[in-house]
Amino acid sequence: PAATAVFSKIIHGPIAREENDKMATGLVVSAAGLSSIIPPSVTMIIYGVATETSISTMFIAGILPGLLIVAIIGVYLIFASRRRAGEENKVDWKEVGSAWIRGIPVLILPVAVLGGIYGGFVTPTEAGALSAIYCCAASLLMRDIRPQDVLRVLKEGLHTVGQVFI
Repeated sequence: PAATAVFSKIIHGPIAREENDKMATGLVVSAAGLSSIIPPSVTMIIYGVATETSISTMFIAGILPGLLIVAIIGVYLIFASRRRAGEENKVDWKEVGSAWIRGIPVLILPVAVLGGIYGGFVTPTEAGALSAIYCCAASLLMRDIRPQDVLRVLKEGLHTVGQVFI
């Protein structure tokens, strides 16, 4: 439920505007399902604690299937959007390159989290806390949010957490 709430706030609106509501809903559901496979997964942590299974081993086991599912969804989206777009909407490779560069801070996060856990520097819980701090700092530095927006963002986050807890 938590992943669905987060992903629906982030990706549903923009994709529904660009594509359609069915595509946006499908992506939210598939992304939320991936949150239990791709580390650091709270589901894996709870399962590992309950069954006395190594959490780091479970995290390693979830990487390949998670990446495979992401690749399959990505390939599907490429073909589906090309089929609907037609010839008038060619790929702007300059925009794609700029999006990759802008996404570097986001791509660093899983590497840092998993590297910290497997390197023995942090526990999964500490990695989650550090991830929250990193995301806040990166959002401010990348100017996705302004300092005066932090309180509003925290309120929205608390609202989402409250919905999930209920």
